[in-house]
Amino acid sequence: MDQGKTTVRYARAFFELAREKGRLGPLKDDIAAIGALHGESQEFRHLLESPVISLSKKISLLESALQGKVQPETLDFIRLITRNRREANLPGICRNFIAMYRKGKGIRTAVFTSAVTLGKAVTDQVRSYLETEMQSPVELSLKVDPTLIGGFVLRIDDRQVDVSVAHQLKKIKRLLLEAET
Repeated sequence: MDQGKTTVRYARAFFELAREKGRLGPLKDDIAAIGALHGESQEFRHLLESPVISLSKKISLLESALQGKVQPETLDFIRLITRNRREANLPGICRNFIAMYRKGKGIRTAVFTSAVTLGKAVTDQVRSYLETEMQSPVELSLKVDPTLIGGFVLRIDDRQVDVSVAHQLKKIKRLLLEAET
């Protein structure tokens, strides 16, 4: 089976279970934490992807790593995935679950990149402005890129607004080079 289809099916099944039980919020938090753990821990990735570690040992290690840190439904779901030999698909399942959660709640994502670290007051203003303009909740990620020199780059879904100094300088350079020819 196609890995993309597999991750969507498992994510949808867990999403529907969470919604039916009225536990979408806590289970989304668990899935987000597991996705973050996968991104941060090489040992966790190795555990999920290793064909050498036996099935019973994987389940035991996952239980000891996650017991008390995630909801019982999440732990049961991880056991199910592992028994079905789909544990290597867990990062994709997490991404798809989070995407379904955002879509279900009408949450838009935005990435705001600036040359310097923004304070909380400015971050709150940006989030508030975006939520007003888009008329929906916004999940705002902040990045710092000193090469922008000044200004910012805002990416929302598949649109991007680049009002950085570096971008403006590149435009001027391109115009000057075109004028020479």
